[in-house]
Amino acid sequence: MKLTVTYAPGHGVTVTGADPALAEDLRAAGLRWSQRQGRWYADRSRLDPARLEIVAAHLERAGHQVHRQWADTTPPTTESRRSPAARAHRAERAAAHIRHITGGADRAIAAARAEVNGLTAALADLDAEHPAVPGLEARLDRARGRLRAWLEAGECPRIGND
Repeated sequence: MKLTVTYAPGHGVTVTGADPALAEDLRAAGLRWSQRQGRWYADRSRLDPARLEIVAAHLERAGHQVHRQWADTTPPTTESRRSPAARAHRAERAAAHIRHITGGADRAIAAARAEVNGLTAALADLDAEHPAVPGLEARLDRARGRLRAWLEAGECPRIGND
C-alpha cells in the first residue's frame, strides 16, 4: 500500500492512504489519528516542515512505500524558518498565545466565582442535617480560598485547555 505524506504550512504533516491495520506503524512514527478530520497527523508540525522527512523515513524503515508531497512547489529549507516573515509569524502566534492565556485566567476566575455561588446556593437549599453538607462546606471553603488567593495575587494559574 502506498502512503502519501503531505506537508502544508497551515495543516502540518498528514498521512493519507492508510488503513486501520497500519495503526501501530503510524503511531510508532509519531502520528496521531484525528477522528474529526479522518486522517493521521503529526502533532505540532505546522511550523516544522522537517517532520515530513522524519515521518516518511520512519514509515519507509517499517517497509511501507511512501510518496512525499509538499503543499507548495518547493520544499522549505531551514533558512525559511529564519526569514523575517517567519519571525513575524512566530511573534504574532506568541502574542496570540499570551492573549489566550490571559483570557483563560479571566475565565478561570469567573468559573471559580460561579463555583462559589453554586455551592452557596446548594448549601442554602439543604437541611443542616443532610449527609452531603460537610462535603459541600469543605468544597466551598477550598473554592473560596482559591478565589481569594487568585484575586489578591491578580492572577491565577492556567486551568485545563483554556
